[in-house]
Amino acid sequence: MTPVLPPFYRIFMGGIVPSRERGDPAWLVDGAQRLANALPFNASSWLTPGTQLGPLPYAPLLTSLVSPYAFGFLVGPAKVNRRSDGGLGGLVVEKCKFLQESNCKGICLNSCKLPAQELFGSLGLPLRVSPNFETQECQWSFGETAPPPADDPTWPKGCIVGCSTRELMKEPIQPADGGKPRVIVSSCV
Repeated sequence: MTPVLPPFYRIFMGGIVPSRERGDPAWLVDGAQRLANALPFNASSWLTPGTQLGPLPYAPLLTSLVSPYAFGFLVGPAKVNRRSDGGLGGLVVEKCKFLQESNCKGICLNSCKLPAQELFGSLGLPLRVSPNFETQECQWSFGETAPPPADDPTWPKGCIVGCSTRELMKEPIQPADGGKPRVIVSSCV
């Protein structure tokens, strides 16, 4: 993303008033405060820097419409659908590249699910990423708050069948200094 996109996404999708603490440019923070002070009603009291008024109602749908083009190259082909709660703003990744290549829920969690949820959360729009390890689809629900993986009833316990990382972790690793080989035990999350 360019340095310009995150502040404007936070404003127009997340409904977050620009602030220096979030790293917004000074000209944007100052401009927002001048606008709040110029409004005929007392807007400056509820438009203080960093205040979140959203996410705005249209944000999940617009984000789901743009997402297949913005990061389809990264996660795989995707199409717009409904969120897991039935609302507008869903996206289904038809064959997730992370799941196809690794078949490992630890890689899915730490390389895709949590980073994506954190990124959109920092932009003011909650995201719930729900992978399906059997079909290798992944449901993205913009505007939904994700539970922690330990509390998510859809997140499988233990390693999944065919996890290549689990098998790789069983192989002994020969240290460069010629010492005793070590075996690393996989800890699927």
